[in-house]
Amino acid sequence: MKNTLAILCLLFLSAATVADNFQISYRQGTSVSYIAYSPVRLFDGNNSQVFSGATDGLGRIIINYKTGTYRLEIDYRNNTYKKMVTIDQNRAFKPVSVSVADM
Repeated sequence: MKNTLAILCLLFLSAATVADNFQISYRQGTSVSYIAYSPVRLFDGNNSQVFSGATDGLGRIIINYKTGTYRLEIDYRNNTYKKMVTIDQNRAFKPVSVSVADM
């Protein structure tokens, strides 16, 4: 039983190590704020939703999905913002900034 639990933990941690990390912010003029605790969805080229989650208190979200280019949709202040992002399984934080132009 201990071995099974250890293997499951190892698999979970190894999967998380190749996930992409994004930090999403909202830009209005010269003001920038992190989009905290907001729903996020990822869509493929066929407009199929392949991921959903929510940002943390600093606008960060970890997406573990196969490499490619996707449309990211973020719900913030009663609006939905859309940005194209690339999943490349690089753990470095990738900033994503949205504004009124991305609605």
